[in-house]
Amino acid sequence: MEIPSAGGELEGGDLKTENRTVPFFPPISQLMKIVSVLPEDFVEYMRHCKDEDIIRRFSGKTLLKIAGLESAKQRQEVINELMEEVEV
Repeated sequence: MEIPSAGGELEGGDLKTENRTVPFFPPISQLMKIVSVLPEDFVEYMRHCKDEDIIRRFSGKTLLKIAGLESAKQRQEVINELMEEVEV
């Protein structure tokens, strides 16, 4: 995969350059925070999830916001609410 040159801009979670749009991936430190802070069963569920609606609902930006919540209880409550929205 070719990494886009500087000068692109984020649009809807993707990086839009002059010629094309490529997916934007958060820095590894953010991914590590998500995996280390969110409930293990949720991370494992998402690792094997093939449902595109669920994957879209739990975007990197959403997961970072959840990971930034103060307590594990708050994180679990938000995850449960979002899972109910997508009927899991």
